[in-house]
Amino acid sequence: VKKMVEESYDFGKKVIDPCCGSGNFLIEIFKQVIKSKKSVNEKINAIKDIFGCDINPISIYLTRITILYLARNFLDKITINLHVLDTLFQVETLSKNQFDLVIGNPPWYTYRDIQFPEYQEKVKALAQELEIKPLPKNILNIEIASVFFYRAKDVLMKEGSEIFFVMTKGV
Repeated sequence: VKKMVEESYDFGKKVIDPCCGSGNFLIEIFKQVIKSKKSVNEKINAIKDIFGCDINPISIYLTRITILYLARNFLDKITINLHVLDTLFQVETLSKNQFDLVIGNPPWYTYRDIQFPEYQEKVKALAQELEIKPLPKNILNIEIASVFFYRAKDVLMKEGSEIFFVMTKGV
């Protein structure tokens, strides 16, 4: 995580982890911002441009606690942009925030691992929309990490931005 952040994050970049889990990437970025030799105002502005999302509210809660601890010296001046949402399908609030960097570790499972038929259908339709849906005989092998990758490209990234994901060898 530290190496990925060091290689991809520059102070002040607008960054998002669209499936942040317990916030490892975001926490490392916050540490970089807080430890920088920039002014408090510059740090506050940089923190405003750090976003994290996850479908699991407990993950967001844990991330928020850690970030609050890291930023304890200027809590009254910052906004923490953490959201409980499914970034595959609830991107309306994020799509207007075009990001310089999309970083993270998207879920490592396939279509066949999705428990709910309604969600499977949504993923299949999104894969079709993104033009990555495999032939019917291979539909069960849709990698959700790939769907996150292409979705991020379409709705989160601005021209010239970067994406840095941990991906399975299968992708």
